Amino acid sequence: MQNAHVSGSGTTPALLPAPFATSQVILTKQEHIQLKQQANLWHAMWKAACGREKKVLAKNASLIAQHKAEMAGLNTQVADLKSELAHMKHLLFGRKSEKTSSSSKKSGNTTRPPSNRKRGHQPGVPGSGRHLHNNLPVVHESVDLPVDKQCCTVCHRPFKSFFNDDSCDVIEVEVKAHVRRYHRRHYQKTCQCPETPNITTPPPPPRLINKGKLGISVWVELLLNKYAYGIPINRQLESYKTQGLELSQATISFGLEAITPFFEPVAEATREFVASSDQWHADETRWISWAHETTGSHKPSFTTLFRNKFLGTLSPK
Repeated sequence: MQNAHVSGSGTTPALLPAPFATSQVILTKQEHIQLKQQANLWHAMWKAACGREKKVLAKNASLIAQHKAEMAGLNTQVADLKSELAHMKHLLFGRKSEKTSSSSKKSGNTTRPPSNRKRGHQPGVPGSGRHLHNNLPVVHESVDLPVDKQCCTVCHRPFKSFFNDDSCDVIEVEVKAHVRRYHRRHYQKTCQCPETPNITTPPPPPRLINKGKLGISVWVELLLNKYAYGIPINRQLESYKTQGLELSQATISFGLEAITPFFEPVAEATREFVASSDQWHADETRWISWAHETTGSHKPSFTTLFRNKFLGTLSPK
């Protein structure tokens, strides 16, 4: 600034003024404008820096809150895993006794929430369909009418063999699983008797379950292995796979439910026989069942075994 000069007073006051209090600075208009521009520029840059600082602080606060939420979720997950580990250790190394109360099992170690989902096939989910079992060998057997049935029941004129026959498959298990295919011959009448049908076919072989694909030998082996030899159903199904036969667990479960009424007369006769004895032996024990036969509850129930020297019967509570 070439044109600036300083002028001061010649007298010395009693009290010394502040430094440069009486000094005057003379600027040109151009210098004044330049200084104002610089001041406005630096003020604008300061405002922009303050705005950036606020954004950075807000972002940092958001990241801190997000990290705190993630840490809380991880801590919850660690607590759940520790609880599950403690529960698994209790199941593996804990004490096992029939006197253990049901409340001790509900100690809160499990982290799995209760579910209202029913067991087995869910509504709306497509099924797997029937297995054709094309890998099994087929043993052909002919089913024919008895000799006295191969004629008209009215005039006793013999039938003549028809050109086609019906075939139906039944899976049987002997030494090796196979499909037993029955061929039923058709007979056409040779008379004009209206009471006799035009085509006569022998009835299909009897089945334990109507339209069931499993033969009686399969059910006999399943029941004997389960109740006589103590082999679970799933282990028997795994054994059948070694013979090339794949059966669904649901098929066996529904089949056992279907044939249950066949054993009710046997169970009732067993109860009557045991009750008619002059001496009983009773033993009550805890018996875990799929569902109670009257209430449908899945809770463990107590079952009492009554028996005499010949037979025994169970009486669930």
